[in-house]
Amino acid sequence: MPRTVWVAMLALSASTTVAAPVPKNKTRERIEKLYGNIVDPKGDCTFSLDGDKLDITLPANEVRGLSGTFDTAPRVERQVSGDFILTVRFRIPLSDKAGLPPGLGGVDDAMPFLGAGVLFKGKETWFAHGLSRWNDGGRLRSGMPTAGPHFVVPKHPARIDHCGVPAVLTDNPSVLTFKYTRRGKDLSLDCYDGDRRLEGDIRHVGTNPDDALTVALYAQHGSDKSHTVTFDEFSLEPLRADK
Repeated sequence: MPRTVWVAMLALSASTTVAAPVPKNKTRERIEKLYGNIVDPKGDCTFSLDGDKLDITLPANEVRGLSGTFDTAPRVERQVSGDFILTVRFRIPLSDKAGLPPGLGGVDDAMPFLGAGVLFKGKETWFAHGLSRWNDGGRLRSGMPTAGPHFVVPKHPARIDHCGVPAVLTDNPSVLTFKYTRRGKDLSLDCYDGDRRLEGDIRHVGTNPDDALTVALYAQHGSDKSHTVTFDEFSLEPLRADK
C-alpha cells in the first residue's frame, strides 16, 4: 500500500481540540452516559443510538481524521484511571462505490477510506489502534494501522508493511473487537476478528506513566459518500484483583 495514502489517513496526534457546541438533548445525554463526551470538531457529523449501539455518521465529500496538521475526527471520550478492562467492537462498512473527496483529490495514490479505533492520551504520551478499509478500484481492502510511540502489528496471514503503514489483512474484515487490559502502568491488547484472536506479539502495548488517561472511540474517513461507523459493543470496567 503506497505510504502517501496513509499520510492523510493515519497520522494521529494528541492535540487538544475544542468541540463545536451541540445543543443538549436526551439522545446526547444518553450517548455521553454510555460512551463519553461527544467531540465533533467541524460540527458536521451525526451521533445517534440504535438501542445501545452508537452510530457516527461522517459527511460526504470531506476528509475527517486525526493528524498533526488537522484534527477533524468525530469521537466520544472519557477519563479513566486505575486498572481496567476495556472492550470495544466496531463496524466500518465502506461502500465499494466510494470515490475520492476534494480533500484527497490532489494526494498521489490516495484512495477512499473509512476507519475507526481507540485513542489513548495521557499528559505527554498517546497511542492509537484501529481498523481501516479502503476502496482500491472497486476492491475493498482492510488494514490495521498503528500510530504513536507504541506500535502493534499483528502476525497474520497477510502482507505486512512497516513504518506505521497498516498490516493488510487478507480475510478483509469490516468488524474487529479490541480488548484492552490495564494493570498498573502496563496496557495490553487482544484483537479479535469474530471469535478468532489475531495471533502474534500484540499483547503488550506499552507502558504509560500517567494514572489518568483519556480514552476516545474515533471515526475517520475520506470519501465522496456519507458513511456510518457503528460501535456495537463497548464496556469499561474496573479490573478486579482476581483477574
